[in-house]
Amino acid sequence: MTVRQDFINHLKLRGFSQCTIDNYVENVAQLSRYFNTSPDNLNHEHIIKYLLHLRDERKLQVRSINLQFYSLRGFYKDFRKRPEVMENLKRMKEPIFVPVILSREEIQLMLDSATNSKIRAIIALMYSSGLRLTECSLLKIHDFDKGRMLIHIKNAKGGKERYAVYSTTAQTYLRQYYREYKPKDY
Repeated sequence: MTVRQDFINHLKLRGFSQCTIDNYVENVAQLSRYFNTSPDNLNHEHIIKYLLHLRDERKLQVRSINLQFYSLRGFYKDFRKRPEVMENLKRMKEPIFVPVILSREEIQLMLDSATNSKIRAIIALMYSSGLRLTECSLLKIHDFDKGRMLIHIKNAKGGKERYAVYSTTAQTYLRQYYREYKPKDY
């Protein structure tokens, strides 16, 4: 087996999602391409140089650099058992992110400008339930508990399941969408 496949298998056994596995593998591959050598040939100084390259030359955001850092730490410390490569390196401090919360008026403008009932239902549902786009796109009809106004969200972030409530307004838009489109499953 190749180092790449061994790393993929290691991440699978640790229970990482396919998206995380893909990101980790690609991040290690980028490091390897940057130095034009196997990641097994790199050391602590290479990692410092690479992380500085990401920050100073590529001008990546702190969050993106931290994702690279986690990938490299997972590769060297956990997979290759070479903790000295990542010794004394810590993730960068991330700025505090305050999300923009749309007002009811702004949401109403979005609903009013939606071109069809499907888009209106999506907007209303995501806003009232706090759903991520991927979560919304994977919803099936049987995930809705209409009596209790709950949605069973499977495969949420981190592969977890959760429940979310939705509003009567969202329910109205969902019913309108259902009457018009008559979806079979999703």
